[in-house]
Amino acid sequence: MSENICFEGTLMSQNRTIIAIGNGPSLRGFDLQSLQNCDTLGMNAAYRHWDRIGWYPTYYCCLDDQLIQTHHAEIKRLVCEELVKGAFVHGSFFELHPECIADDRFWSSDQFHPYWYKRRGATTGRKFIQSVAFQTSDTSKVTTGAYAVRFCSYLGYDKIGLIGIDLRYVELLPEAERGEGVALRMTKTPTHNPNYFFDDYQRAGDRYNVPNPDVHQGDLHLRAFRVLRDDFFENSVHSRIVNCNPNSALLDNAIFPFEPLEKLTGASQLGAVIIPCTVKEKDQILANFQLWSQAAFAPFLHATESALPKLVFVFNRAMEDASAEIREKFDHLKLNRYFDSIVIHSLDLDGEEDTYSRSYHKPVGTQGYKAGPNNQFFKTMRLASEYGRYVFLMETDCIPIRPGWLQRLSTIVSDSEPFFVMGSAYRGTARLAKSFSRHINGNAIYAAGDPEFISFLDNFWEPELRKAVEMADRRLAYDCVLEAILSGAHSDVADDPVWRVWQRIAHKFRYTDFIQNLSAQEDISSANSNLVHDVLRHHPETHILHSQAVARAATNMVASECYLEPIALMSLHKDVSPPLFSEARLEPSGQVQLDGERFLIPTGSTENHLMYRFTGSVNKGDRIVGDLKFELTQPAELSISLCRDGEGPFESDRKILQFAAGTHAVTIEHTFKNKFKGARLQIGAERKPAAFRPISATLEKDNQLRTRSWPTIAKAVRKLAGKFMQ
Repeated sequence: MSENICFEGTLMSQNRTIIAIGNGPSLRGFDLQSLQNCDTLGMNAAYRHWDRIGWYPTYYCCLDDQLIQTHHAEIKRLVCEELVKGAFVHGSFFELHPECIADDRFWSSDQFHPYWYKRRGATTGRKFIQSVAFQTSDTSKVTTGAYAVRFCSYLGYDKIGLIGIDLRYVELLPEAERGEGVALRMTKTPTHNPNYFFDDYQRAGDRYNVPNPDVHQGDLHLRAFRVLRDDFFENSVHSRIVNCNPNSALLDNAIFPFEPLEKLTGASQLGAVIIPCTVKEKDQILANFQLWSQAAFAPFLHATESALPKLVFVFNRAMEDASAEIREKFDHLKLNRYFDSIVIHSLDLDGEEDTYSRSYHKPVGTQGYKAGPNNQFFKTMRLASEYGRYVFLMETDCIPIRPGWLQRLSTIVSDSEPFFVMGSAYRGTARLAKSFSRHINGNAIYAAGDPEFISFLDNFWEPELRKAVEMADRRLAYDCVLEAILSGAHSDVADDPVWRVWQRIAHKFRYTDFIQNLSAQEDISSANSNLVHDVLRHHPETHILHSQAVARAATNMVASECYLEPIALMSLHKDVSPPLFSEARLEPSGQVQLDGERFLIPTGSTENHLMYRFTGSVNKGDRIVGDLKFELTQPAELSISLCRDGEGPFESDRKILQFAAGTHAVTIEHTFKNKFKGARLQIGAERKPAAFRPISATLEKDNQLRTRSWPTIAKAVRKLAGKFMQ
């Protein structure tokens, strides 16, 4: 007998992973259609459900002789109608269907078992198959589930995931009667079948065997999988087996490693990006769309094979007009490149339940000053449970600062062990109350599709918030309250209920550097000019900033229709109150904002400009001539001035000129009426910002030419920029 590999490459696909699907009650409600892109193996009488939903596995397996007696005709139908690629069946199947013996889409268990091959399999004329996957230390431990896994390994699959294999049988159902030996027969169809994932899995007249006969000490199925594990280990079988069922006895007994099904299938666990918002945020939403449509801020830079998340907006109340405009912009910018679809919900919050105020001196109802965001959060989480295991809650002032942010987020979620919440601690400069100083900001990833998380939300998080707001502090928000409550746990008190909750869920809350929270009032009113630069340079894992200051900068940048790059957000200047952010400014202090050889000049030329200083005294009557050569990447209207430098009455000559994209030269002159310590050439932008690359600048006084060419300028600028970058 030799290894039979004649079917390899014909029935097998290119997939190296297969899902073996048992029929346990843990699969109730599971959408088998979600596995349509995976290779799968199904078992026994589950075809009754498959017929109803129009889905079928890649392969089929039935090794119970009693089930063969009941279902043999349907098994043949599955193969002959090409609903499955092939079937692995008990040897008695060929006694009932000898016409199938020559059909190489069928495999018999007799072909892999030396004893049964000699007794029955050889008479069919089929070859014995010598496969390492079927070499075993205990030939008596044969079950459909365990041997289906061996069959998957024989087919060549490298990784085999198990779902629906619960192994928690009710041995004798009230609707069953005993036959000879371990045989059973259903006398009527159960109204509720505790052993399987649909109630009419077994019907009146069906024959089957006792799941765990006494001869196997009442645990045949569990022992069969334990033998399977040990055989594969001892024989160095190439296939890796993982249990994807958290409700299986395989988990309780540590038979195989556990791995979430989503990781095995390669499906993204991130089901949606959810934007909680109000109608006042419509302009920021549209600006964010425009930002995401650019390569520099794109959610994905490259195509992905994973399922795309949905983009879900949850408004506090109905906003039909805003919804239409948002959908139109989404379609116009072709954001379906990044999102499966756009969904818009309205919560119809009203009155006290929609209250939000940062001014705490006014009277407020029992739901508190943050009633609106609190109610919106809890309602959103319950809505989000339909979108997948995890969702990312992303308010409109969360701005990406790197491309590929959604791809990175999907990877973080997929690579992490299960969690409830993953987000940012507060990273700004404000002082927080000690009771919630370590809280995770609400812009975070939530396990909204995890029933355990929703149970925690319903039975602890929301009730404790309501109680705390009504009885202790009307200012509390949903994200702060957990830390405030859990930080008060008494680990030194016997059976302290809060301490017990903390012990149970602490490992489910994670900090991440993917998003940084800088959302306090101080972070808005005194924006750090180095903020984005510092994050880009020192936090390579950070892709999103939660900051109203950065959000306003992004909106202005989009409105400028010019130079959409993350580096343009570096120009937050501490002396400029939001939303007036300078996109590129050469200051007397020497702080310079530039990108390579280009400066970004915002509008407001009296305030925002580049200056080339002429050093040396300017006397009354001196005539100064300036020549400027530069390059523009886009058409722009520039204000070019020659003016005094230093104190004294302001003097200047100014030109406002319209330029096309390309290289230009401009001459400007002024005769000074007063004495000054110097003069400067000043360039500003009118109407919209400009991306400006200087080439050379010259100033002439009394026929004495002083030139500052671009290499000289660049050296000075880089010296100043170096100061800024440190």
